[in-house]
Amino acid sequence: MKYKALYFSDPDSTPEEITIQILELDFQLIDPKGEIINWPIFETEMKFLEGTRKLIFTHSSSQTESILVENQTDSEAILKIWPNKSGLPIAQKSLWSLGGLILVVFALVIIGLVVLFWKASPILADQLAKKIPVEWENETGQKMLHSVLANQKVDTQRTQLIQNFYSQLEPLNPTQPEKLPPITITVVENKEFNAFAIPGRNMVVYSGVFRHLTNYDELMALIGHEAGHIEFRHSLRSLVRSGALYMVFSLIFGDLSGFSAILVDNAQSLQSLRYSRDFEREADLASHDFLCLNSANISATRDLMRIMDNLQGETGKNIPSFLQSHPLTEERIKNAEMELAKSTCKLPAVSKPVLDSLFQKMKSQPTK
Repeated sequence: MKYKALYFSDPDSTPEEITIQILELDFQLIDPKGEIINWPIFETEMKFLEGTRKLIFTHSSSQTESILVENQTDSEAILKIWPNKSGLPIAQKSLWSLGGLILVVFALVIIGLVVLFWKASPILADQLAKKIPVEWENETGQKMLHSVLANQKVDTQRTQLIQNFYSQLEPLNPTQPEKLPPITITVVENKEFNAFAIPGRNMVVYSGVFRHLTNYDELMALIGHEAGHIEFRHSLRSLVRSGALYMVFSLIFGDLSGFSAILVDNAQSLQSLRYSRDFEREADLASHDFLCLNSANISATRDLMRIMDNLQGETGKNIPSFLQSHPLTEERIKNAEMELAKSTCKLPAVSKPVLDSLFQKMKSQPTK
């Protein structure tokens, strides 16, 4: 489409009638003789003549030349096809804006769904975990235990002693109505302070913990804490949370074998599996209840945390694995103090020479 316009070589010059044409890349000037001059479209500035709807065009390389379109109908027509800064004609700008709005809305919906899934995933994961048969958990847990122990050396003597120690105690079983097999505890040779639960009623304790525990009550507090993770299925629930989407499809199609294989392949991650604040709080309360249930010194949970606090504060040493996977926060310490202060435990602490003897034997074994 061609439009009539006036060409000014400078502001004071006599205007010359020309024809202009808006091309894809060029602003084209055609004089009465038919000679053509092309101004690159993005080197051409367009604006309204002040106080009017007439258009003025200037070129970036010229300080004097200008072109005036007086016909307002032509001006409006040019406005509809003149490219904006994005390279799109102004006529398409509203369409682009609509498309942009749709993209923004779509992006917000996706972000909203991601946030919703992230927020809801713990709840979804817990519901999924409840649907997992205990038999499947036990079978998978045994495979995970074998995977973990494949890279560890079992401390046979301490394992026998701690299993004997645990068999003397009343088990913690707050969530399971049916009678379940006892927890199996394995001690491995490692100088670090660490202990962790494995799905399927298994617990691993590093021999390094006996360098820091001072009495059998503190060992009971440690076992009670990990037993809490086991009885509340925290390890399984945490692993399901990390693979919740995969679990959804596994349960929909009734096939848990793939998920089981993933868990076994990643069994080593249990040694550094970090629990949520709620899970740690539950396990701390379980430790306190375990002590009360067995007529032990209920302050041992707090004392265990003091040991952890001292380990955390030692300079020149790496943070123990137990503190990396079970971070000792001020909240946990305060909760332990509060639980001790308000405890309704009716069973007085009773000295148990058999437990003390077993603990002393475990402590006296050389830690490799």
